[in-house]
Amino acid sequence: MNSLPPSFSTFNYLLVFQWLLLICLLYFLYYAAKKIKAEKSTFIDEAEFVKYKKISLLIPRWWQSSKKAEGNALEFFRSDTRYDWSCRVEEVNSNLDVKSYADGYLLENKVVLDNSYDSYELTTKAEYLFRDSETLKLVEEFIRYEATGTKNETDRIYLDIVCFRIKNDKNIYHLESISSVLNGCVEGPFFEESLKSLIIS
Repeated sequence: MNSLPPSFSTFNYLLVFQWLLLICLLYFLYYAAKKIKAEKSTFIDEAEFVKYKKISLLIPRWWQSSKKAEGNALEFFRSDTRYDWSCRVEEVNSNLDVKSYADGYLLENKVVLDNSYDSYELTTKAEYLFRDSETLKLVEEFIRYEATGTKNETDRIYLDIVCFRIKNDKNIYHLESISSVLNGCVEGPFFEESLKSLIIS
């Protein structure tokens, strides 16, 4: 004897919940994609220059300054999503050349960068990054590492670090963006645009 089909009066709450969850997830992804696209088109118009020591940086409106920054450093994080990303700007007193300083910083913080062609970039020429011609005249030493890597032997990260010295100045300016690998793809371009707009005053 064939069994009868399930009754139409039986309401499957689990199935409805699963569909609602899927719809909410798709809406969130759509909202995030739309928001990121809008940020790219409004970044320049809505960003503001923030002065730090002898430099000025173009800071997006959604970067919020952290009150937990150590010493005289500036730190930023995303004020809306609070995902795994942060930016740091610091003036460091060091007698080392900028490459030795940057390499020592990576070693001290247990960061090992992936040394592969598609995920590693080393630049020693400031003109590849800074746009302002007067700023370029004032840069004496420069290095930039941009790569994926591993921190503390377990954490996968995306790191963009720029170190440079201004002529007739003993200090090194240290600027970095660090995040999880995926989040670096989102915030990385804005950090780079901020660096490109950097002005030495």
